[in-house]
Amino acid sequence: MAFSVSDNTINEISITWEFSEEFTQQTLQNYDANGNETFDPPELETVKGVLLDYLVGKNYVTELSHYTGTEHNTRIPLHVKHDNLTIQAKKLFYAYSVPASVPLHPGLVIKGEFHDAGGFFDFRIAPQSPYKITPSLWVSVNINNFVGYYKFDTSPTHYAYAPSPEKVTPERSSYLTFLETKLLAYTDQLKALLKDATQSPSLSTLFPLVLVAFLYGFFHAAGPGHGKTLVGSYYVAQGGRWREALWLSLRIGVVHVLGAFLLVLVSFYGIQTFVSKLLSDVTLYTTRLSATFIILIAFWMLATRLVKRDHEHACGCQACRPKSGWGIVLAAGMVPCPGTVVIFILTFTLGSYTAGILGALSMALGMSTVIFTAALLGQSINTSSRWKGLSVILEWAAIVLLLGLGILMLLASF
Repeated sequence: MAFSVSDNTINEISITWEFSEEFTQQTLQNYDANGNETFDPPELETVKGVLLDYLVGKNYVTELSHYTGTEHNTRIPLHVKHDNLTIQAKKLFYAYSVPASVPLHPGLVIKGEFHDAGGFFDFRIAPQSPYKITPSLWVSVNINNFVGYYKFDTSPTHYAYAPSPEKVTPERSSYLTFLETKLLAYTDQLKALLKDATQSPSLSTLFPLVLVAFLYGFFHAAGPGHGKTLVGSYYVAQGGRWREALWLSLRIGVVHVLGAFLLVLVSFYGIQTFVSKLLSDVTLYTTRLSATFIILIAFWMLATRLVKRDHEHACGCQACRPKSGWGIVLAAGMVPCPGTVVIFILTFTLGSYTAGILGALSMALGMSTVIFTAALLGQSINTSSRWKGLSVILEWAAIVLLLGLGILMLLASF
């Protein structure tokens, strides 16, 4: 924060936000329409527009007030003017000014609080050394994470700065690092190929797009999640035919992609906010819904197992009749896929609907391939003579695993 002073009055308070490189890169990935890996002025205006759509209704997640001594805080009305969004050294900066009209005198404290109840922004005020603002007054800054106290006095006060501890990031395995590197490379390729297919649609531009999209989907599903444990455990306990497993896996991939399509469709033509924020919210609630489905499926499998206990398997009764598997499909596929979200964002931005849909379907097929492999593995364990003696134990273990997976997902989402 900085202050404009004249005639012993603070006339204006200037505030600048410095976004992290990670946030800047994520935003660039979503809004770099021409693919030149930087923000052009029109792209910055687009980002500023969606940023303001989020902030204006939340009073810019900013609260300014002033007091002297023990008197009560007096709120400074937040009438933002002269706001500007810029890119410097690979970081986004958002600056804005607020008219103040606060009489300046010794002992005055300006309090600035920056807090986003929605959890999208996490603020930390940068430390400042005391400095002179007039020939007789100093500004000393006392910072407590996202709250800053700017004291005006005849002498400087040096406050200790104690930043909040950095979040400890667990060490990533070499496998996860390999997957992350692959996916980032494929994302860049997909963006370039989608633009090529838009400018000159032909077999020579569409085929590489479809191939890279398939590989992205394959490696994306090879990472943690995406229903592999759910589907594998389901077939360990229930068994089934490979055709059923194939059809189930294809539906999971399509639902995964369809969820991303609907998310981007709503964000472009309905809710005017950051796609990344919308993705975060949708992912949270669909994860909870998915976890609930998994828990219900585990209880359904438990009930089926108890009914089957006293008669031959596949006797034709309701308990042994093949199921359509839509509960499994929704539980495994409803959480939106970030990679497919990026493809659909570019599709809507460029108007390349044919190329975008082909790429998304190919990505779904790549994910389905991995999920189908997990289903086949579960089936082979269920039918293998090696595991026949342990079949009952494996069925119960699969049910317990599913129930535990659903409960852990539900708890983690809170």
